[in-house]
Amino acid sequence: VVDTLLNMKYHEITGTVPDLRMEVEGLQFPEKLFIQSYDIGIVLGNALDNAISACKRQTSDMKKYINVTGRMQGNIILIEIENSFCRKGVIHKGTGLKNIQAAAEKYNGIMSMKAQGAVFTLSVMLVVP
Repeated sequence: VVDTLLNMKYHEITGTVPDLRMEVEGLQFPEKLFIQSYDIGIVLGNALDNAISACKRQTSDMKKYINVTGRMQGNIILIEIENSFCRKGVIHKGTGLKNIQAAAEKYNGIMSMKAQGAVFTLSVMLVVP
């Protein structure tokens, strides 16, 4: 599911924002993951949609990027999506973010957001049952 979603979003990016650079590092899940693939899809799909939208709003002279990182520590999965943005269209608690938060809470996790300068970071922590 993760590979398919990342490939789909990558092809969407190259077709709509050709100067956008996307990198994925360490986003691996164990074979027996007791988190529904649907919920992983909600987290990654909505987070990437938001990051792509933010990059689309940037001016042509701005560096556009999305970095997706993940790591597992004990029974905790941490997923971070960092993207460039220009602070236009201030961050809203829209349906996508509410769905990400609900998915995190379903697994006793949390979602946090941080905007610093021209960098936005969404962090999602899930506790593997």
